[in-house]
Amino acid sequence: MRAADGCLFFGRHVPEEPIRRLAEDGFPFVYIGRRDEPGIPYVGADYVSASAQVVARLAALGHRELRYLREHDEAPASADREEGVVRGARASGTDPSRLVVRTDGSDLDDLLRRWLDEGVTAVVVEQTDTGAALDGLGAAVDRAGLRCPRDLSLALLGASTGTRGHAPGGGAAYGGFDVPMRAMGRDAVRLLLELIAGAHGEPPRRLLPCEPVEGGTVAAPRTRDT
Repeated sequence: MRAADGCLFFGRHVPEEPIRRLAEDGFPFVYIGRRDEPGIPYVGADYVSASAQVVARLAALGHRELRYLREHDEAPASADREEGVVRGARASGTDPSRLVVRTDGSDLDDLLRRWLDEGVTAVVVEQTDTGAALDGLGAAVDRAGLRCPRDLSLALLGASTGTRGHAPGGGAAYGGFDVPMRAMGRDAVRLLLELIAGAHGEPPRRLLPCEPVEGGTVAAPRTRDT
């Protein structure tokens, strides 16, 4: 790495010690994705605002019993999505006490049955590089014979632009938001070149907005008579 003028980092989990040493040494680098550590320049996505907007959309459609499904790891992207979901729930008057559920994707059949018994009408799912939560939920929905959004609304937070898949139980494209990965990459390269040229004093940090996606998996909850 020392043979290069600068470096870009990307990934949910990057060893913190090498990153810290590079920052202390003043080596030009940019992380693609928000970081918690002070002094780390990055270009990330504003998952908090985007996730809150997804929950606001569900609440506006009439959903009052929601669940947010996330994986067990503690990546900043997952924490930001959860913060946004909880913030959106509180803003819409939805009780957040049972909102967040963690999973490795293997226990979704029992969870799904319990949620339906509890009157849950919408599930929000994070997207990760493993896809464990999303794949597990999709398989559970298929095994239960449910259709989306007729029986259950599903919102995805959020696929990389151009990679959005199709939901189970009908095959509609997921609603939610897309991650501006290409824009993040372009901005990170520009920022790195500026750092190499010495154009910044304090480490710059930027969050880009996520694009809402209408999709076909989110609708008003079905009443008992429909």
